[in-house]
This record gives sequence, C-alpha cells and structure tokens, in this order.
Amino acid sequence: MKDSLSSLPGVANVTVDFTNKIAHCKTDPEKFNSENALETLAGIGFSATLVEDAK
Repeated sequence: MKDSLSSLPGVANVTVDFTNKIAHCKTDPEKFNSENALETLAGIGFSATLVEDAK
C-alpha cells in the first residue's frame, strides 16, 4: 500500500497504521489527484475514503 501511494504524482510522504486501518499522505494539492489515489487503492484490494485534514 505504501509503495503504491508513494508512487502517485503529488504524494510527498505516506505513513500507514495497519492496526487502525489508516493511511496518512502528505500531498502537493496542485499535483495530487484523489480519485487516482482511491482507484489505486481499490486496484490492490483496499477500500478507502478521502478525509482532508482541517487547515
């Protein structure tokens, strides 16, 4: 999962907590495509929901 997310354009850093089923990604919003990320995760067998951090 980490390698798949890390390889996407605009992803700067990925941390995965498998125990709590959470992945955090630091992204460049001008390069990152959230739909692409969700499709990538689905393609490797993970369901995902996009949650944006409060600014």
